[in-house]
Amino acid sequence: ARFCPSRPPRRDLLPTLWQAEGLFIVGTVGRVRPIKDQATLLRALAEVLQRRPNWHARLRLVLVGDGPSLQPLRRLAADLGITNQVWFAGARHDVAALLQAMNLFVLPSLNEGISNTLLEAMATGLPVLATAVGGNVELIDESVVGATFAPGDHVALASKIESYAGNGEKSTHHGAAARQRVLTHFSLQAMVAAYGDIYEML
Repeated sequence: ARFCPSRPPRRDLLPTLWQAEGLFIVGTVGRVRPIKDQATLLRALAEVLQRRPNWHARLRLVLVGDGPSLQPLRRLAADLGITNQVWFAGARHDVAALLQAMNLFVLPSLNEGISNTLLEAMATGLPVLATAVGGNVELIDESVVGATFAPGDHVALASKIESYAGNGEKSTHHGAAARQRVLTHFSLQAMVAAYGDIYEML
């Protein structure tokens, strides 16, 4: 069963110290390589924490995936002073379950097609932030299920993360809307119905 936005996030797969009540978990999933630009997400997290120093105890980032940029990203997190706020989870076979531990999903890629990971996050009931590239703009109904931002703009991304982390009602409503959008427009049933309409028209 998919995650229901009205239920509390699942935290049992996270590091023990991250299972406390009241944490706001930002997450991303993807191959760790330059085109996925997880560095912008790290910089955005550091920017939020600079603006809101009292959030050091509650704001966390889960970065799922492996690849050639992993060690440079670890060094960047250390340079930014956010090592304790970031969990580099590596390659995982339980991504669907890890998505259920998150409160907000971010896709900071420099280029994308139609992202299955973004659809999976939306189906899980997560509000989503993604770069305004490729298929992302087709998937995200702006200010209804989440928002887009310019590639590499960590300041804009920080503002959007801050707006969700500071507004639980907004996160819940946008997460529910994201799930409904996937079920209505991108599920197998929706695709079959769309093909049926085309065949009928022809």
